[in-house]
Amino acid sequence: MAARRGKDKVEMVDFEDAKDKVMMGAERKSMIISEEEKRITAYHESGHTLVARLLPNTDPIHKVTIIPRGRALGLTQQLPIDEKHTYPKEYLVNNISILMGAGRGGDRPQQPDHRCRQRH
Repeated sequence: MAARRGKDKVEMVDFEDAKDKVMMGAERKSMIISEEEKRITAYHESGHTLVARLLPNTDPIHKVTIIPRGRALGLTQQLPIDEKHTYPKEYLVNNISILMGAGRGGDRPQQPDHRCRQRH
């Protein structure tokens, strides 16, 4: 990333941007999104974020974006604090809640026709 930006030295932001590209996909800067779609996506991602923040024993939120990446219009990224090899039931149920319920809950107040969109 640093070389593409014409830098002589690699900085932390270059590592962060490279990690984001690998984990979340490349930014689709050329994709044109209406203000309405941006607003809906922001509500959607905020739903994931709020549930993840409010439920106990979930991984912390690392980044939330409404910049299209890969096939997603937006993304909420959680990063675990430590490496896990087994997961308690509560952790798994809470993650299902974050993935399934939160996004739809964030959509409903803004979408009276309950349009569906791609889930991540």
